[in-house]
Formats: sequence, C-alpha cells, structure tokens
Amino acid sequence: GWVYVIYSPKAEAMQYLSRFTVRDGRLDPSSERLILKYEENRTDCCHHGATLAWGKDGCLLWSAGDNTHPGGDSQGYSPADARPGRETFNALLRPANTLSLVGKINRIRVKPDATYEIPEGNLFPPGTPRTRPEIFVMGVRNPFRLAVDRATGRLFWGDVGPDALVADAGRGPAGFDEFNVTRSAGNFGWPYFSADNRAYVAFDFATRKSGAAFDPARPRNTSPNNTGLHDLPPARPAMLWYPPGFSTRWPVLGSGARSAMAGPVCRPEPTAPRRWPARYDGAVVLWDWERGRLWAAWLDAADQVERIEAIAAQDRFLRPIAARFAPDGALLVLEWGSNWADNRDAALVRVAPAP
Repeated sequence: GWVYVIYSPKAEAMQYLSRFTVRDGRLDPSSERLILKYEENRTDCCHHGATLAWGKDGCLLWSAGDNTHPGGDSQGYSPADARPGRETFNALLRPANTLSLVGKINRIRVKPDATYEIPEGNLFPPGTPRTRPEIFVMGVRNPFRLAVDRATGRLFWGDVGPDALVADAGRGPAGFDEFNVTRSAGNFGWPYFSADNRAYVAFDFATRKSGAAFDPARPRNTSPNNTGLHDLPPARPAMLWYPPGFSTRWPVLGSGARSAMAGPVCRPEPTAPRRWPARYDGAVVLWDWERGRLWAAWLDAADQVERIEAIAAQDRFLRPIAARFAPDGALLVLEWGSNWADNRDAALVRVAPAP
C-alpha cells in the first residue's frame, strides 16, 4: 500500500523523494514520509525529470537530469561555463560533482520507517570523503526514463544528448542521444564525453580559447563550482548512440530530432493471453519521444547490441513518454500528444501481437 513519488514542492527549490500510503484506493496526502531531498534550479531550465524503479534486490533507483541550461555560449556542446554567475550553465556543478545527486542515477534501500541504507555496490562506499554514497551512475545528462530488468538486474536508460549538429575541433563531438545499460556502478562521462567516449575539449568561455581534449581514462573536475572529488572514475561508453541524421550503423532508428528513452525488457509469463512471440523474450524496448518510434533490441552476453527492429513499424506514436509490459503480456505505451503542452490527443495505447 505504499507509493513512492518524486516531485517539486512549492515550499522550496528542492526535489522530494517521498513515500505515501494508499488507503481505500486513494493516496493519502497526510501520510507523506519524506525520504530525502536534493537541490533543484528553478531560475533556468532544464532536465530534471525522473523515473523511479525497483531493482532486482529490492533497492529503489531513481534518475535525475543534469538540471543545467544547455544554451548560452555552449552552442550545443558541453555546457561547462565556469564564469561567476553562470552556475546554471555549468554541468561541472552537478553531473560531474560527486557531492550532488543531480545528473545521476541513485540507488538506496528504503526501510519500513522511511529511513534508508546504502546497498553494496554503489559508486562510492559510505564514508568516502567528498562523495554521496547514494550515487550508482554519474555523468548522465537527461536520463528521463529508465528500467530495471528484474531477471538479470541490468539497468537500462536513454540519455537525451546536446544539440550540436556537427563536430568542432575546438569544442568536441556533435550531439548524440544514447541508450545505455549497466550491471554495475560507473561514470558515463557527461559533460566530458558522449557516445563511444568521444571527448569534448576544455574550453575557456571568457577568452573563447580551446585547450586539450579530456581523457576518458582520467577525467578531472577542477571547476571552481565543484565541491566533490577532482579525480573521477573512468568514463564508460554508451551501449548505442545515434545522431540527428541517419545512423550508418543503425539506420532503422531514422533521423530528425532526438529524445532517447529505454526499457522495459520483454519477459512475459508463458500463459499471458497477449504474450508477444517468444523471439522477443529478453529483448529491451527502446523508443524516441521526438521521433515517435519504438524498437526492440537484442543484446549478446556482453550486453552489446546484436540487432534492432522496429515495433509497429507502420505506426507513428504521438511522443511516447512511458512504456510498461502489463500482466497480460501487452505493451502499454503512454502518448504525450502532439504538442508540448495542453494536449487533447494524449492517450494510453496497447501494443500486442495479432491474435
């Protein structure tokens, strides 16, 4: 009867992770137990959506976008503007900061009294100076949707990338969206690296001078805004990445605006009445909010993508925002709708194989 919620309270510029009790089919607001809270920038946009998911071992995971403005002088590359007064334009303040839960995927085990403990295997053991032990994955930009494969414990998420259309020798790679998977804690590189660890370049926003490319084996956060460790864990490459144009490796992903999201994994009960064909068992569902497309991806034993195929290729979904497999085996897809807001065509649709 407990429901876990992340929300933005009116009282303060924080994100709350709370537990509520459902009584007689209704969520009781007076039952709130605040588990933890973390900072939220509300003066500038963007990227602070979250997903909650249960891990295989009963741990609670949640994502938090980098809460960093992607505009200003970053021009679609790494927003690491360290000038005074530009903190909301500096991703080194949060996703690359080991003392912030923002720009992370965090993991805790909640106790019955709504306190929590740190499970083994997070990125930084409890007591490590200048770190938060709740961090499981760091270096993510906008992990708006995630899912846990309860059979294997693998964590999947999509990471919405920056907007640069072309690589620049003085700034870094073009923007890529990513699909990621991990079985263990790690650093996935943002805002130093993208895609298969393509490195951004150290850039002085005051002088407009470029320095050296960052090293994925030894990333360092020496920003004056950083309160955490200077030496960060090595960066890991994405499972799959794709540009605004067609991907030469995965043309099935199409082209255009990007907004990557990932999960769930297809693992239906054998007797589920709307069970997908057995060949989908173990495939992960990937989708793109902007492109309105869904795909199934099959991974090998090393979690490398073997093949991808479109789901309901004849249909275009209206900005799919969430997806879950129902107990009857069908895939439920929540469509945001045609517009950014005030949609009259938002819908919950069911995707199932023909009888």
